[in-house]
Amino acid sequence: MRGHLRSLLGGSLRLHLEGRARQAQGKTSFWNTSPGDLVACAGCRAYMAASQLRHSHSRPHQVPFLQRERAMLRPAESYTAATGRSRSKTKEPLYFTTTPTDPKRIKSPHRNNKFSHWRAGLKDCGKPADLLQILSDAFAAQEVDGSVISAAIQTCGHQSWWETLMHVHNSAVDHKVKFDAVERTIFINALAACLKGSRCRPSELSTRKDRALSLSKQAWKRMPSPSSELDFHCMIGAAWRVCAEIGDRALPWADEILDWGKTKGYKITGLQYGPLLLLLESCRRHDRVDNLIDAIYKKHRLSLTEVTLGGLINAVGSDWKRAEKLWGLLVNKRHVKPNLLCYTARSKVHFVAGRPAAAEKYIRDIGVAGMPMDGPLTVAMHLQPLLILYHSGLAGGDKIRLRKCLAVAENVDTNEAGRQLALKLKRLVKLSKKLLSDPSSLTLPDLIVFDYTPRCVMYDWPAYEAGSGYLPQEER
Repeated sequence: MRGHLRSLLGGSLRLHLEGRARQAQGKTSFWNTSPGDLVACAGCRAYMAASQLRHSHSRPHQVPFLQRERAMLRPAESYTAATGRSRSKTKEPLYFTTTPTDPKRIKSPHRNNKFSHWRAGLKDCGKPADLLQILSDAFAAQEVDGSVISAAIQTCGHQSWWETLMHVHNSAVDHKVKFDAVERTIFINALAACLKGSRCRPSELSTRKDRALSLSKQAWKRMPSPSSELDFHCMIGAAWRVCAEIGDRALPWADEILDWGKTKGYKITGLQYGPLLLLLESCRRHDRVDNLIDAIYKKHRLSLTEVTLGGLINAVGSDWKRAEKLWGLLVNKRHVKPNLLCYTARSKVHFVAGRPAAAEKYIRDIGVAGMPMDGPLTVAMHLQPLLILYHSGLAGGDKIRLRKCLAVAENVDTNEAGRQLALKLKRLVKLSKKLLSDPSSLTLPDLIVFDYTPRCVMYDWPAYEAGSGYLPQEER
């Protein structure tokens, strides 16, 4: 585990994260939210696990790399217990994974300690077929309870295995497996995670959203009325999270949940409001978003974090003017301190809107803010707009910046970056070298490597040649 963390953290990123960990020392109050959110969804989603002092069930390798990376960029005070320690002399605690409720504190009738080997095996699965085989063996041995099913569900959510998740759910129903509120929350969060990671045709995604909405409502209705603030946060956080992934068709249910929450006598925190804000923003309910942000600060005396900021910026799609307004509302007016993922989200919005100069500037702002610039994603997102800037005008200044970024990119360790990101960075490096040596051999479409959602508008531009000055003047 320690060797895994060393390769993950590395250099300046490790120092940055240790600094965040030190900020958490001495804190005695923490946010209590959804224990069902087993993954770190920081820059994109503001959902956190229950703050229970416990040993983590999840190991680093059981949480996808980018989710671990996002977790370590979240506010350290959102975690009660560390899930690792740095290898430096200070041995500062590290926070990189969220976990379910501590079974030693909250006794579940559906969790048998003798079934731990099944849970561990299911969490380590790298292929759907392996997971289904282990689950089949567990059923054959009559050693399946709600916790075993939840371990399978958690893995499906981590890996975005929608079909496998449906199979697991159907098997649990067929075998009449009993679930408690925590396990139903895990299921709702897994539905949301699978929708978020879906790579299917629009028609299929629409069908999945309908199914997720129906299943989430069923799970919600079968939960008992919350008997504590923690239970309340579990329910409302999971429900709004899946609503945020479903979109417009989930708005009526999200509003019902909001009305329901007002009758329960518990306080909705800024963290719970996060996914509701993301839903409203993705549905272009801008006035509601702005009014809710204002109410959160003025009426409810709460605040929002960089987690919600990053999620809102991601939710605007290619509307860069809206992104800048949100940045002003939260960063300039409310003094939310952006993290790395907020800057990359801001850069992405401008890039997909056909504004590579602005995209490149906001990546440079990461360094201005004192954060590391040598991570695989940051370097790749810096190279991408630099390629287009230099290709458009072949200006000397752009060439110098491209060379400097290329030098960094050639020394980036991508062992823990994930296969797709590593391939993108490798391609960007190759294109950079080719552009610097023979600009006329490349046209604009050759240079667009990141296949963002929404689709970058530059895909639809003509096949401009190098030096043709195709970028608008305000982009220079």
